[in-house]
Amino acid sequence: AKFVLAFGGSQGARTINRGIIEALPALLSDPDVYIMHGTGKKLVGSSYDGYQDVQQRLEQQKKSLPSDFDKRYTYKDFMDNIGDYYAAADLVVCRGGAGSLVEVCANGIAAVCIPKADLAGDHQAVNARVLERLGAINVIFESKDPLDPTSVERIDAQEFAQLVRTLLNDQKKRAQMGSVA
Repeated sequence: AKFVLAFGGSQGARTINRGIIEALPALLSDPDVYIMHGTGKKLVGSSYDGYQDVQQRLEQQKKSLPSDFDKRYTYKDFMDNIGDYYAAADLVVCRGGAGSLVEVCANGIAAVCIPKADLAGDHQAVNARVLERLGAINVIFESKDPLDPTSVERIDAQEFAQLVRTLLNDQKKRAQMGSVA
């Protein structure tokens, strides 16, 4: 089995949540891929509910998923025992916050990082680029339609799925990344 741990922090990340769901058909086309996805907890006053968003989008996506998808894809709002998931993970998908990246490095795991855009000093992108240049992680940047003020950040699901599958199928590369991390 090839185990992917994906999360966007305790509050979740719309870009990661939607990217995972959009990429599921491609990711689960490999019968050896398993995914644990932390959608994030909805905070009081927050307009985004990651768990509900994933649930709704997964329902729309079900026809394009393999019949055993629910055995190989699990999602929950929060993972209390994340250390167990890190121990099992072959690859992590996360944001570029210092806490998440320190955990990835402390556990010596290869990662795909999707830093949150437009934060003060672009600190998540800076964190991610430093580790990318060292060879510890790969980075995919989110984008937004500049002509549509109502658009939200997103990633290209095909590019994301291709990168994840390439890394999952290259144990040597993941081991090198984990060693650098």
